[in-house]
Amino acid sequence: MKGPDWLKNNTMLFARQVALARDWWLTPSCTLCGERVSQGQAFCDGCERSLPLLDAGCAVCATRLAPGSHSLICGECQQRPPRYAGAHAAFRYAAPVDRLVQGAKYNARFDWLKILAARLLERVRARAGEVDAIVPVPLHRSRLRSRGYNQALELARPIARSLHLPLYLGIERVRPTPPQTAMTLADRRRNVRNAFAASREFTGLRVAIVDDVMTSGATVNAVANCLRKAGAASVEAWIVAR
Repeated sequence: MKGPDWLKNNTMLFARQVALARDWWLTPSCTLCGERVSQGQAFCDGCERSLPLLDAGCAVCATRLAPGSHSLICGECQQRPPRYAGAHAAFRYAAPVDRLVQGAKYNARFDWLKILAARLLERVRARAGEVDAIVPVPLHRSRLRSRGYNQALELARPIARSLHLPLYLGIERVRPTPPQTAMTLADRRRNVRNAFAASREFTGLRVAIVDDVMTSGATVNAVANCLRKAGAASVEAWIVAR
């Protein structure tokens, strides 16, 4: 018959195994590769280094400047100044951030949206004193109904809360617009022309538009134009990936 020491030792062994299993399941892992990371980290050191941070670009739209350019503003913004004063983005839209953005946008990865919002918050925190309100780029009600959520709103909520700024849903997408992936710049502009309308006044407010991706800037510019018509004193764009 096994004595109390055996029972005690085996009980302690079992408790240690349970503790190890618990620690394994509760220890966070890298969002991209699954490697174990410290509490509070979204990425391991290797994946962190792989993130395509936005380097120097156009002072207005943040696009990459042509090699050898001596101007701080790209040719497009010089020829057709946008209705927003500046764009501030956390990343370039490239691997592996593109996978996070697509998963967050189309696969309801709210955990990824939380991570992307936190990185955008780091990028724009210094802008908080220059802004009075935050406005997410809206979805048309038909797309919102099919998707079930607006990724721009899910990004904007924690940022507004952290910066103690009001979040306004005062811009509506009044007509559905087809995806712009394969469109030319001119087609993108036509696609979003008169697609947005203000449901409230923004008189005198300095507004930051929040969205996940900015490609040509046509959508952000259309929302900015709508805000300016509704009285906004200034508009800037806060974007996860450019």
